[in-house]
Amino acid sequence: MNTAKLEKLLHILLPCLFVICWLVALVGAVYCYKTHNTWVIGDWLINYHGGFVRRGLTGEIAIGLAWLSSLNVGVIVVIMQLLCYYLYFAFSYLLLRKTFLLPYAMLIISPFIFTFHVNEYGGGYRKEIIYFALLSFLAWSKCSLRQDLFERIFFIVLPSYALAVLSHEMLILFVPYLLILYIIGSKPSSKQYCLLAFCLIPALVSFMLCLHFKGTFDQVEAIFDSLEKMNYAMDRMEEGAITYLTCSAQYNMDLVHARLGAYIASYLMATALALAAFLPIHNTLRTLFTDKLVTILFCFSLAGTVILAIVATDWGRFIHIHLVSLFILALVVDKIIQRQEQLVQTSTMPALAVFLVVIWALGFHIPYYFSPGPEKGNVTIKNIKEVNYLNYLGIVVKKLRYSWQDESIK
Repeated sequence: MNTAKLEKLLHILLPCLFVICWLVALVGAVYCYKTHNTWVIGDWLINYHGGFVRRGLTGEIAIGLAWLSSLNVGVIVVIMQLLCYYLYFAFSYLLLRKTFLLPYAMLIISPFIFTFHVNEYGGGYRKEIIYFALLSFLAWSKCSLRQDLFERIFFIVLPSYALAVLSHEMLILFVPYLLILYIIGSKPSSKQYCLLAFCLIPALVSFMLCLHFKGTFDQVEAIFDSLEKMNYAMDRMEEGAITYLTCSAQYNMDLVHARLGAYIASYLMATALALAAFLPIHNTLRTLFTDKLVTILFCFSLAGTVILAIVATDWGRFIHIHLVSLFILALVVDKIIQRQEQLVQTSTMPALAVFLVVIWALGFHIPYYFSPGPEKGNVTIKNIKEVNYLNYLGIVVKKLRYSWQDESIK
């Protein structure tokens, strides 16, 4: 198979992939809105009506916009989610469209970069997509705008990242990737390092506030009451993001400890399969980590995630965030530091290699949340009846159609 023709085909299919991924995100978000999903929608509707509490900023914004626009607050959440996905996909496409795609082909079609919300139904739409939108935008800005303009944008976004942390305190762990993005291909002065440290203060303060105001039963009840007044009631008896505010760290540690063996076995396999997609760009990653400060920052983020994994069960989400971050940073390295090595147009790629890559992309996923046992969807390796993409798209479309039918009957 001629690599030049394959490269051309990839560039033709690339925008189609992003359009399809966004449309699937639309279908999934609408379904979760109509079913009042306590995780996908409920996570964004935590608010301050019972007093300041962690993760409540998006709910306050959604309620405020609902009052101003007369739209249902659940619809506002869907719009916020789809906007984040749009920005993430749009700026990623702008980074990729002038990139030599073959080394990134496995990552592009993988079940964990752009299609996590398709291949792991229910695992997408969480607040890390705010971070994805910001990271991809800053990456595009660094590669496409003048350095001085990029720096102005960056030093506006970095202190504003405190708002993202107020939306979900976990996002503080990925600040190091923003700092890595800033120092790629540059040698910041002492003054710039001091400015970076100063701009991090709001995010750190937000994080400390979130640790202190974890959430009480009274606040949870007040949040549920506020949503009922907004004509978008959530099930108080069903486990979800809102009720989860009252769960103690010890409860989560016990849960992780009880499942530790299954977690390690499942996620080690998933991570190994995922990291295989980075082998074609290992030289790019090696270039990235030649900078000792980059390595230190990366280890900071990784260590923080390991600590979080002790008291949180969404290991698949954490792995997903790191993989997306490394992917975007690799694109920046290719554009800023090194020229990508173009394959000779007359060279060929074995059809078997292309076939194996497709099988790899269809054959596994990274479970965002793992419950040991025979429950469907919690195995890393997919069987032939549950191949990625089509299986989950079919599930969403089917449930969405049923919800429409149920509503018409009512």
